[in-house]
Amino acid sequence: MGANVTAVDNWWTRFLRRNPNLRLALIPAIVGALLLFICWQIYTPPEFSVTVPRSQGLEPPSKRRAAEGAPTFDVTLRARNRNVWEHCFKPGAAGGSAAVVAYAGVPLARADLPGFCVPGMSVAKVRFVAAGAGLGMPESLYESLEAQRGRRERVQLTVRVRLDEDRMLPHHVPDASRSLLVWCQAMLEGHRPSGPSRCTALEMW
Repeated sequence: MGANVTAVDNWWTRFLRRNPNLRLALIPAIVGALLLFICWQIYTPPEFSVTVPRSQGLEPPSKRRAAEGAPTFDVTLRARNRNVWEHCFKPGAAGGSAAVVAYAGVPLARADLPGFCVPGMSVAKVRFVAAGAGLGMPESLYESLEAQRGRRERVQLTVRVRLDEDRMLPHHVPDASRSLLVWCQAMLEGHRPSGPSRCTALEMW
């Protein structure tokens, strides 16, 4: 006995017959929406790097002139956003975004960072001055630094940055707090590092 196949005819099939080009338009629209959803689910922090082109006041109290103050460092923080979404960070006064510059593990200066945004698929640079509040470098630390300079070695600094995210569209959740702890290696006076210059970032909630 042969089987009878009855075609299903409803409003959707009739609509597609009347609009044959609609099916071709629906396929890329559905694929695009799926790709957008996948991109929305992906969150990666920006890539950071740091340079310290200039410093002052690194001498210990016994070697400083009266007019010289505590150690200061001109710092440039570079952020590269590979996401399609914008990342924004709170200023230090409002959210606690700050940086600390250290040599041989000893903190020498700090700074509150300004608020800034990194648009999607772009790069932003933030320049700030980190200043010390103490009397300068300890004598032994200064001698170690000068010994490196005397051997024409690059003087390595550690720059620790805390960034409190303000919003990251479309992932922004009201009243949610997300912070980044960033560890960077930088060379004094802007010299190129011998190893990778990219910072290490740790995400915190």
